[in-house]
Amino acid sequence: MKTKFIWLGLSVLLVTTMLLASCSSSTTTSTTTSTTTSTLATTSTPITTVPTTTTQATSAAITTPTTTSAAGNWWDSLGTPQYGGTITIRDDANITNWDPYSSPGSDSITDLFLDNLTGDMWTENPATYSYQVDWRPPDYVTGRMAASYEFTSPSTWVVHLRHGMHWQNLPPVNGREVVGSDIVASYVRQFGLGQGTGSPYYSWYTQWNQLQSLTVDPTDPYTVIFQWKTSNSEFINELVNSADASNQITCPDVVKAYADSSGQVNDWQHAVGCGPFMVTDFVDGSSADLVRNPNYYGMDERYPQNQLPYADKVSVLIMPDDTTALAAVRTGKIDIMYGLSNTDASNMQKTNPEILQIPVQGTTTLTIEERNDKAPFNNLQVREALQEAINLPEIAQTYYQGNCSPYPSSMGSMYLTGWGLGLYPTWPSELKATYDYNQAGAKALLAAAGYSTINTDCVAISTNLWDINLLEIVQSEFAQIGVTMSIRQMDVGAWTAFVRQTHSEDALSYGHSAYGASYEPIFSIGQFTTNNSANTAMVSDPKIDAIYARAVNATSGADFKQAIYDMNYYVAQQHISVVLTTPNTTALCQPWLKGYNGQAFAADFVTGAPLYAGFYLSRFWVDSSLKKGS
Repeated sequence: MKTKFIWLGLSVLLVTTMLLASCSSSTTTSTTTSTTTSTLATTSTPITTVPTTTTQATSAAITTPTTTSAAGNWWDSLGTPQYGGTITIRDDANITNWDPYSSPGSDSITDLFLDNLTGDMWTENPATYSYQVDWRPPDYVTGRMAASYEFTSPSTWVVHLRHGMHWQNLPPVNGREVVGSDIVASYVRQFGLGQGTGSPYYSWYTQWNQLQSLTVDPTDPYTVIFQWKTSNSEFINELVNSADASNQITCPDVVKAYADSSGQVNDWQHAVGCGPFMVTDFVDGSSADLVRNPNYYGMDERYPQNQLPYADKVSVLIMPDDTTALAAVRTGKIDIMYGLSNTDASNMQKTNPEILQIPVQGTTTLTIEERNDKAPFNNLQVREALQEAINLPEIAQTYYQGNCSPYPSSMGSMYLTGWGLGLYPTWPSELKATYDYNQAGAKALLAAAGYSTINTDCVAISTNLWDINLLEIVQSEFAQIGVTMSIRQMDVGAWTAFVRQTHSEDALSYGHSAYGASYEPIFSIGQFTTNNSANTAMVSDPKIDAIYARAVNATSGADFKQAIYDMNYYVAQQHISVVLTTPNTTALCQPWLKGYNGQAFAADFVTGAPLYAGFYLSRFWVDSSLKKGS
């Protein structure tokens, strides 16, 4: 990978000072931090230090910037953290996953009791980088369990663990120290190294088949060596720094003692890790409770004398219904809610102006997915006609009242400048012409393909996240060009089984999107490769497969970026899906919860598991004086 990721177009990163002052933290209690020394490292570094990312063999390290000035740190005016209190978050589905070995993408609270090697920079000023997008590029990643890490060659990533980390003081591990062999066991189990098969992640995230071996340095039990088949360090960093459950470290003692016949540890009473919170109770379909781990290794990077976590307890309330969840926010029963529509945000402002509203720029593009292997949608002219039938600028202006981009998106988010096609006005003119609203052109394309009318149906998830009203607008616009589309709604579980697990969806589906991705580009561009588990459009195109292979095997940052661009261009050219809107959204935060500014994966399950819940909820704190008066 290149040493620096350049981000020029992320206006999502701008957060007002007033917002930060009401949703951030500071500190007072005193403890000490530990450092790690390794024979493979040239320096001994604390947790707030990470090495540079480079394609050259190196072991140099740099100190994480803290954005200081003559007046002090940026967070000095944000308040004094308090220990104690309860943070309450919402899950929109029942908790069925207590082990990242289980099916990928399922709702899970595993990060609350497990931990990762790397994480976000708590010292980074949100005005510079807010972590509101999914992708954590190397410049904005630091160590969690790792005290330091570096590339000693382009294909060798070396991690130096902190000393003095301990598994939770619960059976069967009973508080023993975390060492390098634990890290090896966790990844070997997750990805089946030496076995050929592993957890469902092995087939889901096929990028991990590039991991060749994982060993503990024979001279240092706290150093782990990742050896890769590829020398593309951009690719490697995307995997190891991903905010994904596959990188959560599980305890081999727990697996050995409690795994069932399928190899999973899915009894909540055996949920044991080295994370900041410990599971104490679970009521199926209702709630889960976790309490502070008194032996957690983490310290507040802003105030290194303070041991984390601050909160005594985290409570997860299971509320599938959005209306019920909004009512719970209004009455102070939930501290955070993410993903509000414009209407819900406006109504909340009227009824509860004291609840903080955090604007989050849209990073999920709504799409209608076509079965590219079935007539009539295996015809490019038909797919292009459906796209030209949609008046995106009008929808953005009238339906979303301007709180939405009027542009289509490619696979990569339009806001990730340099990692795809970018904003629509910069697209090549010949490509733009196939996305512009043009009903007459759409009808001509259908006629050229041999169709005067088309009858089809579309399966859709019945949730506010996937806007059915928008789908009905599309239904009306399709009708204008002779395409009659009926809509069948399903709950998330039924839709997932119908569309994703069995690949048996009807000709069209609404509720899965490979577009507008703000996560790692290598994951994004792999979704339409042949036989990929996420390829529910059933695309099998040798050009797509070849571009993906180029990306994986790129030996320079420039080659990698070019492959990312080429994939975005080709997929857009092929109109694999009908690209709709990328609506903005709003996050809510109770005034007493300090530290939240809409960070992705922090604390709400509406858009998937909060994969960094442990990282953030251990650093957030509750202002008891404000909560007492609520």
